[in-house]
Formats: sequence, structure tokens, C-alpha cells
Amino acid sequence: MAVQAARPALALTVGEPAGIGPEIAIRAAWALRASANCVLVGDAAFLALTASLIDPAIRLSALSTQALRNGGLPHFGPERIAVVDVPLAAHVAPGKLDRENGRAVLATLDLAIEGVQAGWFDAIVTAPLQKSTINDAGVAFSGHTEFLAEKTNTPQVVMMLAGQPAGEQPYLRVALATTHLPLKEVPGAITQDGLARVLDILQHDLKTKFGIAAPRI
Repeated sequence: MAVQAARPALALTVGEPAGIGPEIAIRAAWALRASANCVLVGDAAFLALTASLIDPAIRLSALSTQALRNGGLPHFGPERIAVVDVPLAAHVAPGKLDRENGRAVLATLDLAIEGVQAGWFDAIVTAPLQKSTINDAGVAFSGHTEFLAEKTNTPQVVMMLAGQPAGEQPYLRVALATTHLPLKEVPGAITQDGLARVLDILQHDLKTKFGIAAPRI
């Protein structure tokens, strides 16, 4: 009898609650539930309401952050999606940004990072968020990349965008030489040493994480 591989546990932070993040996170988690244990990180009540509007068949099970910290991630089968509850501070109106919820959005990222470091999750998937809402809440925030680097004490990070193959065409992977910068600052931010560090990281991870023996960059 073949042994079924364990489903990886993925933390899906739902992003800006007034935007498309919650919907696409729920749809993705439900569509992938057979192959991955997708755990939504966000306001449980709001996500339950959103899920009911998408498809009444979607089943969510809420879990408090304290329960997660005390006992780790419980087993959930593919018939339902786990939600780690990170409550919002204010009512959500679709399409209307509210700085009162900025810190809660950031708290979902904090919890997802904590979960990966603690071994509860295997990886993080982030839905879109609105940077200005977080900044308006009094927290300096320039993007997921910089936030993850700061929280993990990583001195050099590289963002890579990877697309799906189309027919006989191979994957397209695009790595960025800088993080989020105003366009006028880009020329001064690109240096020979900086590019060398980016290329070293890129080549290493294409080999070790993507299984490409001889990457072409």
C-alpha cells in the first residue's frame, strides 16, 4: 500500500480585509485543501462571513492564537479549513480602508512568522495588503520582503517572481535586484557588490530549492 505524503501546512495571511485578500485566500485554501493544509490567519468571524458568501459548502474551524501556542497546530482533514483568529479592531466595509485595522493586518504576518519559526507551519503565503493602512496606523512598513527580513534577522533578501509554464514554454522566474524603492533611488541602489550578493543567493536557491543543477541567469 502506498503511503500518502503528509500535506504541508501553509499559513495564508489574508491581507487587507477591505480588499481582495480574504476572498482569494479562502478560495485558494479551499481549492488546494486536498494537497495542502492551508491555514488562514485573520479575523475568524469576518472570514466565516466571507466564506459563506463565496460558497456555503466551505467549512472553517477557528483556533485561537493562545491554543496554537499551547498545543501547536491540530490536525484538520481536507473537509475543512483551519483559521487562526487574529481579530480586527473595526468593522470592515468592502473597498473602504480603515487605519484602525492596520495593526491587525500586521499581526497576521507576525503570527505566521512565529508559526514557521516554531514549526507549526512549513511556509507562508501572503495575500495583498495595503501599506498605507499600516503606515496610517502608526507603523513604518514598506513591504512583505523587508518585514520578513527584519523579523528573521536576515541581512540580504531576494524576491523572486515565478510563473507557471505555458505549454512547452518553461517557467519564467524574475528576481529583483532591490526591494521596494522610489524609482529615482534605484540607480544609486544597484552596485556591483549588491548584484553579486543577489546573484549568489539566486544561484544557490535555484539549485537547492528548485532542483536546477545548472541555472541559467
